[in-house]
This record gives sequence, C-alpha cells and structure tokens, in this order.
Amino acid sequence: AMGPPFARLVCAMAAMSLCASPVTADHVLVLTQQSFDQRTSKGRWLLNFHAPWCGHCKRLAPEYEKVAEHFHGKDTAAGVKVAKIDATEEKELAERFHIAGFPSI
Repeated sequence: AMGPPFARLVCAMAAMSLCASPVTADHVLVLTQQSFDQRTSKGRWLLNFHAPWCGHCKRLAPEYEKVAEHFHGKDTAAGVKVAKIDATEEKELAERFHIAGFPSI
C-alpha cells in the first residue's frame, strides 16, 4: 500500500518542479518576464527571442541546443548560460529589448 511516506515524496517532487526553472531536455533554459531579471543578473547569457511559428527559429533550434549542451555544467567563469524567450508570450521582454524580428539573439 502507498501510505503517507509515498504521498510526502510525491508532494516534495511536485514542489521541487514548481520551484525549478524550466529547462528543456537539451539544457536550454526557458525564461519568462517573472524569471528574467533574477536569472540573468549574474554571468554571461546567450538569449534567443523566438516565436513558435517562426520557420527560421525552428531551423536554428538544433544548433542553439548544441551550444547549450557545450556550455552545460562548465565553470561559470568560462561558461555561458543559454536561454530562450518566447517573444509572442513575453511581449514586455520583447519590447524592452526592441525585438523586431525572429529569431533575435
């Protein structure tokens, strides 16, 4: 039977997933208006403002993922954090950085 210890484990795992920054399987962070300033305040970042419907963005994605894989786990002094921002959802960030076309890196 799955009693209280199992229930506590499931609750703990759910809480951790809510607190973690979303990361795709390929180590590209997904940034939002809410997470952007806090996450990008330190270190060097390579940011990709994209649109889900953009053909150029879709073709760039595998190369961008290779860059993220290359830098994943490297010393922060030598590394670059790689993230993407859906500019169709995060319109305030797109306006803040004067994004006029996709992809914008």
